[in-house]
Amino acid sequence: MINLVLGATGSLGRAVVKALVESNETTKAFVRSREKAEQYFKEYENKIEIVTGNAANEEDVLKASANADNIDYCIHIPYQRWEKEARELLSVSINAAIISNAKLIFPGNVYVYGLPDYNPVDEKHPWKAHTKKGKIRIDMENMLKESKAKRGLKYIVVRMPDFYGPYVINEF
Repeated sequence: MINLVLGATGSLGRAVVKALVESNETTKAFVRSREKAEQYFKEYENKIEIVTGNAANEEDVLKASANADNIDYCIHIPYQRWEKEARELLSVSINAAIISNAKLIFPGNVYVYGLPDYNPVDEKHPWKAHTKKGKIRIDMENMLKESKAKRGLKYIVVRMPDFYGPYVINEF
């Protein structure tokens, strides 16, 4: 299996690269900065391929996803840019996954649920986002569903809490 990790130098991307390498999976780290990636992945220098590009550029993502079996969507943009960029970035990755016939692995979060109707919240909980970020996340997950129905996208949503992973530095 060939795994392409988009956003590999972010907190989630770094954790995914680490897990893949430790599982002896063929891993391509897609990043904007080769220098940053080389610094972060020194210990894996002979175990991963670093691919530079822009995740908003469909040509870059298509080229990087050639022969990929899985595309791990670990792209994170600052919250203040979500409204303008989040859906567009995901659209580029969806298209690349469909064209490459790769499975898109998408990190879902709990924003889609909004305020809980019951605890613990599970996958059966209705999507009732009450925040702008939550509504954008619903749009993004609906983009995945629609792309599966209309264009044959293979995907999986891995639902996690808001702050998760070994490289997360948030104090919560």
